[in-house]
Amino acid sequence: MIKNVVLLTSLLFMGVVHSVQAQTFKAGDYVDVRTGGVWAPCTVSQPVLYSGKVGGYMASCGPNEEGTFALTDVRARAATAEDKRV
Repeated sequence: MIKNVVLLTSLLFMGVVHSVQAQTFKAGDYVDVRTGGVWAPCTVSQPVLYSGKVGGYMASCGPNEEGTFALTDVRARAATAEDKRV
């Protein structure tokens, strides 16, 4: 019984992790990008494809800052106080 619960919990956790990582963005989407351990607001320039699948994103984080970021370093933009007010 306990083995079944552990197995089920593991499978559910893997499904949640997979669904979080499977989030896709398109050019123009506002995202947060982790650079140097800090999340910064950026805009997706384009997805980066590896073997026909999205493996990362090019993002612009300011007028002179553009880079390529791994999937694990890009997340949906957290709503700011101003976003919530509107």
